Amino acid sequence: MTINSVLLPETLKEGAVCVEMSLGELAKEYVKETLGSETTDDIIINFGLATFPEDGRDSMTLLKAAKENISQALFEE
Repeated sequence: MTINSVLLPETLKEGAVCVEMSLGELAKEYVKETLGSETTDDIIINFGLATFPEDGRDSMTLLKAAKENISQALFEE
């Protein structure tokens, strides 16, 4: 598992969700082209979103909230 962070300054949660969906589709397309796979049904990409100030007011709190949201997404699958 690889965890990366993407910071989207001055972006509302709705905008972050749109970016999340776009990144997921781009990643699946990349894998499809790279591996020559016809399907990406077995590829799972999870994102943990956290927004300021709703989820935290400092970087560590925001990263912790994003990590918890990733864990929750993994648990729900």
